[in-house]
Amino acid sequence: MKRRSTKENLLKASVGEGAANDPKDVLIVEYLFNICNSVIRRPFPESGRCSTDLIMEIRRYQRNELRYPHADGRVDPAGRTLHALVEKARTLRPKRTDLNKSSRPYLAGGSWCGPSGEVAGLLEFLEFKRPPASQQTQEPGTAHRAVVDSYLSLRERAAAGKLHRLKTAVNSGGSFSKLTDADFQAALAALGNGITLAMVKAFAEVESGGKSGFGPAGLPVIAFEGHWFRKLTNKKYDQTHPMLSYKYVKKAGPEWQANNKDQETAWKTLNDAIALDSDAALQACSWGMFQVMGFNFKDCGFSKVEDFVTSMKAGERGQLDAFVGWCKAKPARLQALKDKKFATIATLYNGEDYGNYDVLLEQAYKRHGGS
Repeated sequence: MKRRSTKENLLKASVGEGAANDPKDVLIVEYLFNICNSVIRRPFPESGRCSTDLIMEIRRYQRNELRYPHADGRVDPAGRTLHALVEKARTLRPKRTDLNKSSRPYLAGGSWCGPSGEVAGLLEFLEFKRPPASQQTQEPGTAHRAVVDSYLSLRERAAAGKLHRLKTAVNSGGSFSKLTDADFQAALAALGNGITLAMVKAFAEVESGGKSGFGPAGLPVIAFEGHWFRKLTNKKYDQTHPMLSYKYVKKAGPEWQANNKDQETAWKTLNDAIALDSDAALQACSWGMFQVMGFNFKDCGFSKVEDFVTSMKAGERGQLDAFVGWCKAKPARLQALKDKKFATIATLYNGEDYGNYDVLLEQAYKRHGGS
């Protein structure tokens, strides 16, 4: 039997207007809406019949929650509407007393599709099969609720496992390997003619304070930027986590200082943010000797921010390579370095509110023999 390979593909066919509505799929959509709307709306009867009321509810959800310009009244197997319903149900699902450790979703052939390590797409659910009549209750839709509840529980456990693995990887010690003359020469060769050794060393000095790219715990030096976390999470955590997600007022404001008073605190702050949104948290930090922001990972030559972080931990050479990648990503950056336009460089590297960064960079440049 052909397996369905999709992350949230609980449905084998679309549900809604213009769809060939399978009652089993309709039951799932009804149940998901009953979870999501349990506080503000009367529950659907979970009849398995795609009624006008259900289509209207799908449209309402698409318009009001998903901001669809043209709500189509359909829930497709791999579509955004189903994905959003599952995510919302995951956070709102009440604790059920009718499910215990032996609860299992029944699949085609009566087999149990359980977790085996980290199954691709969490689980690939197949066509549902009701349990034997002797195991059924009189409550409508119970078997399907058990299926979806079990699925959501497995998603939660898989997400928790993934978060644990990510935290373990991010927090494991890095390499203290220092930059060598050969490393600097390789960087100059990659940057091309016109950029001097003094310029690269000036960046290393100013960004690291003349120190290593690694802290006392063997982890890269970081600084968590809550205003970037706020932007990357669409202000989602402003109310619940104001120390992690806050509006930018000034450079190194009170939240920044509290979050980054030392490296132990900065890493604790990062881990707190990872628990909320790992991708945004890693991107909202500046990393290593050159304090390159994580959201620059693509400019630095990485396809994922996790790979960028791995490079930051691999030694100061990895941190230098990321800086070189950032410089080469935009011609204007290389040109500013060649022309020694320190104010332009400061703006490109730290934004318009760069303070006296241009002065510090020029002074360091001269200390390293620049003219």
